[in-house]
Amino acid sequence: MGPSLQKGAVLRGHPGGADLFDKDGKLILETQLVNNILVIKSSPSNSVNAISSSDSLLMHQQLGHPGNDLALRVVPGVDFSLLDCTSCLLSKAHRLPFQGKFPDALFPLDVVHMDVCGPITPATCAGNRYIFQIIDGFSRMRFTFHLKRKSEFLESFVSFKRLVKNQTGRKIRAGVSDSGGNFVNSKFTNMFKIFGIDHLLTAPFTPQQNPVSERGNRTLLEKTRVLLADSQVPTYW
Repeated sequence: MGPSLQKGAVLRGHPGGADLFDKDGKLILETQLVNNILVIKSSPSNSVNAISSSDSLLMHQQLGHPGNDLALRVVPGVDFSLLDCTSCLLSKAHRLPFQGKFPDALFPLDVVHMDVCGPITPATCAGNRYIFQIIDGFSRMRFTFHLKRKSEFLESFVSFKRLVKNQTGRKIRAGVSDSGGNFVNSKFTNMFKIFGIDHLLTAPFTPQQNPVSERGNRTLLEKTRVLLADSQVPTYW
């Protein structure tokens, strides 16, 4: 609400909550008091439908540039589908899905999808330059490890395997990765043999065959890029 108030909007409180009016006195937003917290009313109303496109864009930015389906769950009644967000257009463009994939997982940890992303410049405050993601093919639950060096992902995988074994009692049947040097080497191959895990590889230079990992990386990096673009920080970042 802060930016709207700075533009002349007025917040008027009442025993059940508060309402936001624009500088012309038109009702923009209704809220209700729930456990001493102002919550946007969930039922669609004419006042919500009266929100202008500029207000919708501002709300979209404040929510972290979500997709239309998620935004509708947070702010029912406001249509974000036709919103022209330049930051999203610049940061979320991608090719159409690639035909061809590995068999679907039948239960948790049946198949996990792996990928190493980086190097990232500049490094994080902790000096990390790589991201190692492991995604469960059944639940799509994501485990993310931040690494200073690419070689650290072997230790991260062992930690992941130990964690899920202790918490679920299940063993990993197969792991899907690309055919890059990170995963096609004697250390990684021997580790999978010791653990009894099948290693499923994509064709060289065909990341589209591992769409679960690619979508995971895309989601993470898109969110980072769109927030950076929207904040208008220098291009160094």
